Amino acid sequence: MTGRPLPPDETARAELDALRTGLARLPSPALRATPAPAVPRPALPALPGIPSASAGPAVDPARAERLDARLGALTWTDWDAVADPKGPLAGLAVGVKENFDVLGRPTRAGRAAVPPPADRDAVAVARLRAAGARLVAGCAMTELAVCLDGNPHRPETRNPVDDTRIAGGSSSGSAVAVAAGFVAAALGSDTGGSVRIPAALCGVVGFKPTYDLLPTDGCVPLSPSLDHVGVITPDTATALAAVLAMAAPGACPVPAPVPRKVRVGWPVDWTAPADPAVNAACRAALSALPDSIEVVPLELPLTTSTSVIANVAVLAAESAAALRPPLTDRSTDPRALALVSAGAYLTDGEVRAAHRQRLRIAAELHTALRSVDVIATPTVAVTAPRIGTAAIPLSDGRTLYWPDIGDHFTAAANSTGFPAVSLPAGQVDGLPVGLQLIAGPYEDGWLLRLAALLEGAPQ
Repeated sequence: MTGRPLPPDETARAELDALRTGLARLPSPALRATPAPAVPRPALPALPGIPSASAGPAVDPARAERLDARLGALTWTDWDAVADPKGPLAGLAVGVKENFDVLGRPTRAGRAAVPPPADRDAVAVARLRAAGARLVAGCAMTELAVCLDGNPHRPETRNPVDDTRIAGGSSSGSAVAVAAGFVAAALGSDTGGSVRIPAALCGVVGFKPTYDLLPTDGCVPLSPSLDHVGVITPDTATALAAVLAMAAPGACPVPAPVPRKVRVGWPVDWTAPADPAVNAACRAALSALPDSIEVVPLELPLTTSTSVIANVAVLAAESAAALRPPLTDRSTDPRALALVSAGAYLTDGEVRAAHRQRLRIAAELHTALRSVDVIATPTVAVTAPRIGTAAIPLSDGRTLYWPDIGDHFTAAANSTGFPAVSLPAGQVDGLPVGLQLIAGPYEDGWLLRLAALLEGAPQ
């Protein structure tokens, strides 16, 4: 790789060693992913209209500003924004993660520096405007979308369920804005779980569509092979409406249905590290509709053991090129700087190995989705950690560490480009649990119908 942004310090060297250790354990030779044949999926009810479309902000703007002084979700506001009253999203109050260009606003992407205002909207933002959405707020994020919590240049973004806990990242402000009722939907980006993780920790819906379903033009790149545009909403109907407004016409078809139960694969090996209480909450949510859903065990050894390292290695290598211009000094968050600096020193062979492993993981998931309709896991292995806390005690006496465990379940859908949604699945000790559902490529519409079915089940 060329264009090394900075000499590696001790932290970057440790990051590089960890990446190389993980890459050395990848199996070879690589398998090639073969598209799964069209599999008939069970019939599911159509989603209702958007329940929140004409409501605007769910709280009084003055109250929202006061509450956000504590939560730290918003970077700018325009509560009086207007839009086309005839579009499918007419009146929908939307927040925009600050790595998307918004006309007249600086695209800070969580940085301390303030660039000139954008001279046009990102394509996704422009399509939301054209559909009648009102852009009422910018949403805070971790610096350059690299980390899963915190930003040294900003006040802490706090979880509205318990403000002593993190909101997750990198789309932290988007999740908090939705969960606190400031907006009815928020735009986010997702490269390793950055939409789904904060959605799960804050108790709302986070949807990452099939790769390239939504345009990334005008969004600050992190890793072009892994970057996805996603949405965070209070409910699945709003998520689907927002996606349809941003996608090309006909981009979310629903497969020809068959009259049978939905077969949900539960990967026993992949889910084993999670807090047993989190696993139990997810299984309970899946079991709430026994007449409609059948849960079957799966084994996904490649996904379980290699999806995170494959994703992080590609992210690190590609971010070294994508983020080189902003990294001209050491004012950057040291965690982001370490990953990007390490990525610049990976060899071309190491990066190719990570890309080959992505194909192997995709092949494994394709195979699984021939025997089941969807794959289910927790979105995050734990509930929201306390701010500044790395060690997380589990209900079975083990300890997991944040952020190491943060993307254990989410990275695979970025590596493969498969659509994935996180939806609320009850609580553990008063804190939200997220259930992740992964479907096959371009089954986005059917996946959100299934999420809606579970969303309406008793908990």
